[in-house]
Amino acid sequence: MNINVLVCMLMGMLICCKATMNINFIKSTPFPEAKCLDGSPPAYYFHPASKSEDSDKWVIYIQGGGWCYKDEACLARAETRLGSSKKMEHTLNMKGILSESQAENPEFYSWNHVVFAYCDGASFTGMRSEPVTVKGKQIYYRGFYNLKAIMSDLMTHHGMNHATQVILTGGSAGGAATFIHADHIASMLPKSVRRYKAAPFSGMFLRHTNVENKVVYEEQIKHVFEMQNSTYGVDVHCLVGKTKEQRHLCMFGQETIKYSLTPLFVFNSIYDEWSLRCIMTAEPVPSSSSANYNCAAAPGWKSCVMNETCSKTQWDELNTKWGDDYRAMIKTNKGLEARGNGLFAYSCHMHGAEIQHEHWNRLKVHGTTMREAFVKWYKSTNEEASKHTYIDCKIDGNFKCNPTCHL
Repeated sequence: MNINVLVCMLMGMLICCKATMNINFIKSTPFPEAKCLDGSPPAYYFHPASKSEDSDKWVIYIQGGGWCYKDEACLARAETRLGSSKKMEHTLNMKGILSESQAENPEFYSWNHVVFAYCDGASFTGMRSEPVTVKGKQIYYRGFYNLKAIMSDLMTHHGMNHATQVILTGGSAGGAATFIHADHIASMLPKSVRRYKAAPFSGMFLRHTNVENKVVYEEQIKHVFEMQNSTYGVDVHCLVGKTKEQRHLCMFGQETIKYSLTPLFVFNSIYDEWSLRCIMTAEPVPSSSSANYNCAAAPGWKSCVMNETCSKTQWDELNTKWGDDYRAMIKTNKGLEARGNGLFAYSCHMHGAEIQHEHWNRLKVHGTTMREAFVKWYKSTNEEASKHTYIDCKIDGNFKCNPTCHL
């Protein structure tokens, strides 16, 4: 048993104890190709179940942190914790569905908790065999091998080979990875698993042009896909029937969910802060620039999407050029309508609210909190998606139509 959990139990304080997840570096694996961008070994954070009866139950969280859209940006990323396990913190504390507090997370606090540390820059999809030399240094695009290596290590060293219940989730780029890899991870789990479901957090990045009708974000993701050789690192069901020019679409949750065999509960803000800055109002990065992003660069939009200081015309366009399109996607997406799936689409101007305790337990849509909606869905079996669909209000002159966004 983890020493932090033992101390809390001895002190009678398990309900309020905030245990720490410790880093595990992959030392040996059937996947020698697994490497972070800088060539260091992949890693994950782990905290064992605090109750023996929950030792066969798991919550897996895939860490996010954006993408690197070109080799030079990936080289810069390789000098950070998002590209090198040498730079990662050795401990981690999480909230929401990964909280060790019974008060905050009553249903899952005592399960095994895992965080896949993100160090590849492409949502764990890269499968490029040879390293790339940039400015005299080598970088590696091996994210999908990292995913396999982490799963293998958990099976070998932490008892996941005896799992009976598994929840897969992840935030932001890790939310995108949850869509992409839900079926991959299903295929890696032992036959003992009786219930396996996935919940992407803030990972439904809309395939959408910017306010000037320029294709910016999709072109960036397409370049990531090609640069990292991600074809066989995405959901194979999604690839069927797609031409070479269409395969990058399988990096998008709104596409992959149409083909996923895994039950999915999607959490996302309709007016996601990152998306408004880096999709709706992004501009292409000038060819002469070494920058990775050019977010909130559309003329006249920075103050609106960064500080919520918008003109009446801009408030209208946030609906007509984004919110209405997001709602239309929801209404017509056959994956979101599929039995067994669910959706919690809130209207807060934020990104990643799901993994913050204050929002997991307090943010509501139609009177139901995120946690309540998720637990109801997780305990259900193949029900109609409409029974687990929550779609929030439409903004009108500010982002305050849902007062629980601001508690």
